[in-house]
Amino acid sequence: MAAGLLEDLAARGWDRLPRRTEFELAGAGKAGGPGRADLVLWRPDRRDPEALILVDFKLAASFPEEALALHRQQLGGYREALALQHPGVPVEAWLLGLEGGAWVQVF
Repeated sequence: MAAGLLEDLAARGWDRLPRRTEFELAGAGKAGGPGRADLVLWRPDRRDPEALILVDFKLAASFPEEALALHRQQLGGYREALALQHPGVPVEAWLLGLEGGAWVQVF
């Protein structure tokens, strides 16, 4: 999967962006505790980003609407936590289905 992920990032022009896996986000977890984003990318750099890209990995081949609603809620919390760290910077949020390679933009 790692090689496939790197190819997917390259196809989107994201392969050279600074990135971090398992990125801790204060207040983004259940009951207001810390959450961990699977992958965060900063465009063009981490110090002064123009945009952030959040990717959450799921063991799924597709995302039915009821599952999307739950994932949207989870990613919404991560997105809010990132917005607090980088006020005014847009945050894209994506789901990546590890069983089929489906990418779905949530925000």
